[in-house]
Amino acid sequence: MVGILYKSTFLHSNRLKKMPYLLEQFERVVEYIGNPKNCGVKFQFENEKQFVYSISLFDLKQGLLLLAASKALPGIVCQQVRLYQSSSIRMLKHLHDRPDCCCFSARCWGDIFYGVVNTLISFINFLHIQFPEYFDKELIAPALYYDYYRVRFKDKVEKILKLKVDAEKLESIKKVVDYFKELGYTNCSFRRIWYIDKLLTKINTKICNEHVMGDKFEELVKLIISYNFNSTEVYHQIIEWIKRDLAMGTNVNAVLEKLQCYKKQVSQIMVIKGDGFSRKSKKLKISIINWINKEMNSFNYHVHIFDEVKKVKEPEQLYIRPQKIQTNLSVAEIACVLRQFIEVGIIYADNKKEIFRLVSEIFASKHNHQISYKSLNNNFFNIELSTYKSTKQLFLKLFRSIEE
Repeated sequence: MVGILYKSTFLHSNRLKKMPYLLEQFERVVEYIGNPKNCGVKFQFENEKQFVYSISLFDLKQGLLLLAASKALPGIVCQQVRLYQSSSIRMLKHLHDRPDCCCFSARCWGDIFYGVVNTLISFINFLHIQFPEYFDKELIAPALYYDYYRVRFKDKVEKILKLKVDAEKLESIKKVVDYFKELGYTNCSFRRIWYIDKLLTKINTKICNEHVMGDKFEELVKLIISYNFNSTEVYHQIIEWIKRDLAMGTNVNAVLEKLQCYKKQVSQIMVIKGDGFSRKSKKLKISIINWINKEMNSFNYHVHIFDEVKKVKEPEQLYIRPQKIQTNLSVAEIACVLRQFIEVGIIYADNKKEIFRLVSEIFASKHNHQISYKSLNNNFFNIELSTYKSTKQLFLKLFRSIEE
């Protein structure tokens, strides 16, 4: 038993030691087939072919799995995964830039080149699947990796374009899927490529199936929202589609009902956990609900204004502000006269604020056409001696006028 354990440990240790060597060996192969001078004669070509087939990344994969299963620190495992990821990217870039001037290029592409490319792509996917917590998904994927997935995208997009929907909806679908075609490898990270592949696969499975009942376009939109395809272009396409539907409303209330229905439907969509298409943008669901809320607020405001206008049946029913009565009194004197009238019971004042408001609206002082409520209120409760004297003279003059 001890012998078996020793042998197993020895094999594991041996594999771990071979890992850097295997990687270097494979990089030499890539550099070799990336140089057309190495493939100038048939003899060299045949040797190269055998050389490639003799190397497998199986031991490299096994070594990584053993390292992860051992008690190695997570930092060491992460370092190894990132090393192999960057090496694989570097090799794919080298193959992409390879000059196509070899006399055996046709055979090389078919027998060797694509074999190596597919091996590297498979190895990158292995790293992502087995070590998702260590794989750097935000790195820009090399062109050959993107091209591999673009072929997959094309087949899936063609199925989506065959959906049996009306012409307007099909046009909206075309604009959305055209965005997949326009994506270039220069701005496509691994995460974004895998996200698109996953979304297109889900659409093909759930929507493009002939047995799926209901409005396939609406189901497609729900799926896009659920998987948070939050690109600006897709958001605008969905909003344009909603606007076209709203334009068919016969009146404001009908439009509001449609908006409320859309809000309810979008709110009920469950968003799949994950980063979505863009990590920097808001979730597509939130952006659409925010737009619907703004539209509803706008329509509600116009409905309120319309109802207020309806209350005024005839123009003569409009309230006309009376023309102000000009006086020869200062604001302080008006306040003093008002106070005397209230104190002796000439004016009954249960609500002084309302009286101040009416007086300020109806009367004008000798210096100002406008009497502010605040000024009248301050002078009413803070009458100066000089104001008392001038008001007294005013009342005496009034009494003499009555006696005469």
